[in-house]
Amino acid sequence: DVQSNTSVGNTNGSIVNNGSFTRSTSTGSATIASPFANNGTISVLTGTLLSSSTLTGSGTFSISSGAVFRINSGTSTLGGNSVSGGGLFEISSGTLNFSGNDVIVANGTTFKQTSGTIGGDGNLLINGNFIWESSTHGGTGTTTIASSGNGELATVYGKTLSRTITIEGSLTITGAGGLTFS
Repeated sequence: DVQSNTSVGNTNGSIVNNGSFTRSTSTGSATIASPFANNGTISVLTGTLLSSSTLTGSGTFSISSGAVFRINSGTSTLGGNSVSGGGLFEISSGTLNFSGNDVIVANGTTFKQTSGTIGGDGNLLINGNFIWESSTHGGTGTTTIASSGNGELATVYGKTLSRTITIEGSLTITGAGGLTFS
């Protein structure tokens, strides 16, 4: 349980979570600075939990409303994960690859790409909200905005799409930033 605004780990070690890794107190940010394999549950109850190294595994992410889990560097690979809780799962830098089983974002929860690169051959299923502000959404997999999902292409920054996006719900362009198909 990370209860302070601190850095956990370093580049000389790694963390394997087969149980519960929790961020329960403090309104600021704490950082996972080591390679992190999530085979259990990451729970962000308050504040922000950053991943600044490699993130892998098929575990779950439970992010409470108002809380944030953010990938802000490194190359991460996820597959078979569920993201729920009503909060925000964000990639702000680095690369997030999807591989294997679908990564599923629950109704009421938001997946946001402010920068960084999406890639891989795995699928992303959005039952909640998808906000794409900048950078590349690529790879050979499919991003599906389900019938219960809402997507938004926001801000003035350019976006490059080289991945299949299937829209069963809605996708709204709210920003002036261009969309380029690659």
